[in-house]
Amino acid sequence: MTDNRAFGEAILRQAAEHESEVLRALRGTGASTTSVVAYSVGFRYGNNRMHGQYVRRLLLDLEMRGLVTRLDDEKPVCWMPVKDSV
Repeated sequence: MTDNRAFGEAILRQAAEHESEVLRALRGTGASTTSVVAYSVGFRYGNNRMHGQYVRRLLLDLEMRGLVTRLDDEKPVCWMPVKDSV
C-alpha cells in the first residue's frame, strides 16, 4: 500500500511541475496557441500528438482553477495567464 501512495505522490508532484512549466511558457508572451505552449515547455510527453494533448489537458485544468484564460472563442485557441497568477 505504501508503494502505491508514494507512486501517486510522485505523479502529483510531476504534474505540478509540468503545470509550472506551462505557466512559465505563457509568461510574457501575451497569448499563445496550445501548440506554441507545447513546443515551449521543457518536458516531453510521448509523441507529438500525445504531448500536445497532455499540454492541452494541463491548460484546461489551469483554466478550471482560474490561472489561465482563453483569449477568445476563436480557433485555434489562444491561452494567456490571468494577471493574478503570474
